[in-house]
Amino acid sequence: MNAKQSYWIIKAREKLEDGTKGWHWHRYLRAPVSSKKVWRDWGGIESHISQSLIRTEFRKGDLALCYQVDRREILGFTRVASVDGVSCKFDLEPSASAYLLKKPLRIKELRATGSKPKGFTAAGRGTVARLAADELKGIIAEYPEEEDLPMWFKDSGFRDGSRPDVGHLGNAEFKCENVASTPYQIEKTLATLEKELARRNDVYVQAKVRAIIRRDGPFIRALKKKYKHKCQYPNCKASIPMRNGGHYCEVAHILAASEGGKANRINLLVLCPNHHKMFDYGKVTVIKNTKRVLKMKLNDKIVSVRR
Repeated sequence: MNAKQSYWIIKAREKLEDGTKGWHWHRYLRAPVSSKKVWRDWGGIESHISQSLIRTEFRKGDLALCYQVDRREILGFTRVASVDGVSCKFDLEPSASAYLLKKPLRIKELRATGSKPKGFTAAGRGTVARLAADELKGIIAEYPEEEDLPMWFKDSGFRDGSRPDVGHLGNAEFKCENVASTPYQIEKTLATLEKELARRNDVYVQAKVRAIIRRDGPFIRALKKKYKHKCQYPNCKASIPMRNGGHYCEVAHILAASEGGKANRINLLVLCPNHHKMFDYGKVTVIKNTKRVLKMKLNDKIVSVRR
């Protein structure tokens, strides 16, 4: 990340506090993709604190988080195109280069995961606030279904394209998982964890599930269809019918995304849940990996997967 780049929350309110009509971020984020105009003269800011920030600290290329105050939702991300410090106004990059979230991220959902965002307080249209680096990291981590978001940050010059580890998403209740050894200790641990989980609200649970199970994007759906939703592991006959039709399967990364693994046909395998976990937690050595075959040593057994 460029040392001069900063993270900002830019707030919009569709209806102002005096009852007059304001502005909605969708006017910008949902503008035609072909539109290459710079959104100019984003201003009208009355707050002296915000004016001071724009005048002294806003820079071209800074990250702008698009926050809708009315619904307390994060709608997307963009960048600052230019800054006029004298009049306390700034321009935004064309809508075509912005990132619109598939589903708005509500602040209450973010807080329920254990993240503690500080900059999302109610304010009038155009008010700006700082976005801390750890808050941005938390937002990316809590939104695993946005598969393209980490790469957008990389292409925009802010991050390395990896998805941050979820350090605060409820992992505290698993701290005891290796402590129990005797039957009594196991029962005691289960009772403790059960009480801990019972205190969590539904929003927290939903966020926890989202962080573990990523929704299928178009590429993943097409890959599963190519292999007819069947496990690629040799001679695996596992079949898991789903109540809504079709069969369940999963997709595994050969080289983990956290280690730079890409979402392409060479680096992905369609597997049943059992072989997916065997692949994730077993001892794997890749011998050969091409468009036609993957040859690997899995738990001391040579396995060849035809593509």
